[in-house]
Amino acid sequence: MGGGRATPNSARRLSAWLRVEVSLFLKNRFLAHEFYDEYYGHLMSRGQWDKLVLESEMMRMFRRTMFKRVIPNLKRIGLLSDRIRPKYAELGLLEYEHGKAAPELSAEDLVNDRM
Repeated sequence: MGGGRATPNSARRLSAWLRVEVSLFLKNRFLAHEFYDEYYGHLMSRGQWDKLVLESEMMRMFRRTMFKRVIPNLKRIGLLSDRIRPKYAELGLLEYEHGKAAPELSAEDLVNDRM
């Protein structure tokens, strides 16, 4: 195809990379840099702050809950291709791929979801 138009395969590859980037963004989303700048910037480096926040139990629980829902659904609809899997592995997100996708979840699953 000429004229700078995307082919279906190139659009699919771009879409896959965008999903990875969104996953990375979500993984690191709540670093609260504004709070750090105002209250803790004089006490520690931003890298130390990021490590503290990312390793907090509350953030681990948040990411675990979010990705245990997102990743099984990406897999179910065929968006965890062999080509993109290594990126999800680098992010540590493939541990969630064998969870239940949305159509498989019961109300009881959601109520009892504590991990």
